[in-house]
Amino acid sequence: MTCGHCGRVVTGEKKHKTSPNGTRRDYRCARYATTGHPKVRLTEAEIDRQLLDLFATIRIQDPQIRQWFVDVIRARAHSGQAENKDRRVELQQQQEQVEAKLKALLDLRIAAEITPDEYAAKRAELHDRQAALRLQLESTDRDDHEVAELAVKAFELSQSLAERWVKANYDAKRTILSIMLESARLNSEKLEFSLRKPFDLLRDEKIVPLIGGGGN
Repeated sequence: MTCGHCGRVVTGEKKHKTSPNGTRRDYRCARYATTGHPKVRLTEAEIDRQLLDLFATIRIQDPQIRQWFVDVIRARAHSGQAENKDRRVELQQQQEQVEAKLKALLDLRIAAEITPDEYAAKRAELHDRQAALRLQLESTDRDDHEVAELAVKAFELSQSLAERWVKANYDAKRTILSIMLESARLNSEKLEFSLRKPFDLLRDEKIVPLIGGGGN
């Protein structure tokens, strides 16, 4: 979390006061004591409440609609398989062309039709192109089913955040927030959250009427 006033990090400190175990954790900006800086503190309980409110905004209550989301994710991954196959064929053809050019370049050098410097420069250029094509092929070779399952897991995480948060320790909470949040800013006593994709889509007010009105 960062401070909306100065942009510095918001840090937590233990207070030996009011909680049942004799301590509580308060959060404030690292420049809290600076002259002119707002004297804003949030307790851990207040932060938890605001986060649980956020989690509620991206939870779909209807189990049928949640299943519809999962089905759509998998269907879209399946529909992309044909497109990926065509792309792989195109990249493989380009790779074969680069290999043919490398062979032709070597023949020119053996025949002394180009200088060593010309050969080295062109060979380096073709090797760079070859490496770029290899990376693109690796990305298109990724199993679409694997990608779909990752998306499904992200969606399922979004639907169980409240339960996970209540049971999580500090390390687990940090992991959850790093997965789902781009940023969190403390403005006065209110936290402002920026969600990562695809969690931000679930907060889009246009989605619920759309999926609620068309279950097919």
